[in-house]
Amino acid sequence: MDWIGVSYAPIVGRAFEKVSRLVDGFESPQDLELLATVHWLNKYEQARNTDQVIEGVHSWNTRKQQLTTRKIAIAEKVLGNQHCLSA
Repeated sequence: MDWIGVSYAPIVGRAFEKVSRLVDGFESPQDLELLATVHWLNKYEQARNTDQVIEGVHSWNTRKQQLTTRKIAIAEKVLGNQHCLSA
């Protein structure tokens, strides 16, 4: 990828690796939605601990009430390990 003589391959490669690590194990549409939901709750609803995140996910809609607390906690941990959550 060149634009005016600048190669963006290293930048794109690093971004791709970061996203690949983030979604590893969360490749299904439902799992990607869970990651996005947990991120949203942390960023916009100030859900700062696992209990707040679980409560937020389960209060979102009836479909998300079916997500297990274990799966939600894992999603939160993955996002935290990838530095995608606010403290």
